[in-house]
Amino acid sequence: MIPKPIYELLPYTYMGIGLIALISIESTLGQICGLILIIIGIVIHQTRWSYRHRKLRLGDLANQNTRTHSKHKPKPSSSNTNAEPISRRQVKCQEDFLKGENSYEQGDYPAALKWYRKAAEQGHASAQINLGAMYAEGLGTARNFQEALRWYHKAAEQNSASAQFNLGVLHEQGGGALRNLETALSWYGKAAEQGYAPAQLNLGAMYAEGSGVDQDIGEALNWYHKAADQGYALAHFNLGMIYAEGQEEIPQDLVMAYVWFSRSSVLGDQEARNALKAIGSQLSLEQKEQAQMLLQTSVVEEPSGRNRLAARGGF
Repeated sequence: MIPKPIYELLPYTYMGIGLIALISIESTLGQICGLILIIIGIVIHQTRWSYRHRKLRLGDLANQNTRTHSKHKPKPSSSNTNAEPISRRQVKCQEDFLKGENSYEQGDYPAALKWYRKAAEQGHASAQINLGAMYAEGLGTARNFQEALRWYHKAAEQNSASAQFNLGVLHEQGGGALRNLETALSWYGKAAEQGYAPAQLNLGAMYAEGSGVDQDIGEALNWYHKAADQGYALAHFNLGMIYAEGQEEIPQDLVMAYVWFSRSSVLGDQEARNALKAIGSQLSLEQKEQAQMLLQTSVVEEPSGRNRLAARGGF
């Protein structure tokens, strides 16, 4: 069994020593010192990050650029002289979709729902995703996960990675008969294979937790790395978690944990900043220098034998 990291026990150590000092030392100065230690322990306990692998969840605005049930904006198509001419029906369908986008941005959700539905019924994949998202979130209509599933499925049949990911989220985190971890794993896998970073993150978390599949830290690392290579902050955080916790196949390595938490912090993740404080308090001066050297190189040689891009520099 992997022992608990030292930094997990740190707040209790401070509080314990402080309590002993407060009780056993009669001098005012000693009691003040004991009280200070107790306060430090409480602060560390409250500010440390939770020991879990993070993922995108229902209704979770975990990343400012990606909502769990994100409105889907298709990439503009490149000009192609050999492309088939666009029919009047396709033009009308796109117009309906754009009216839905405009209504959504203005906060007129009932109107957005109406226009998305018009485009979705004509097979517009992005409209189908957005319509499903509105049903999942209960925007402009009562929340209805079955309707969300129906429209996500229609878009997923067109090989939409966003729709496949949203299906995974609903099946992993929905309640009752909706919850099916094996089905969630399958949908995440389809989207992850297409390079969709949120799906790679959640797929990695399922392997790390052994949720719906046998625990496989190697697979978790693989998918976290793929998402991290796209600059995904939560993936960097989860890589830090793997090295901070330690596993049988991946020994605890606080230097590598510090490197990955640093990258996540640079990308704006607040929990990573808290993790850096906790990890930093456990590193020697030599270890901190080693971490800084790794952060300033373009490639990190990991203990697992992989060469991975480091915390600084582009992907």
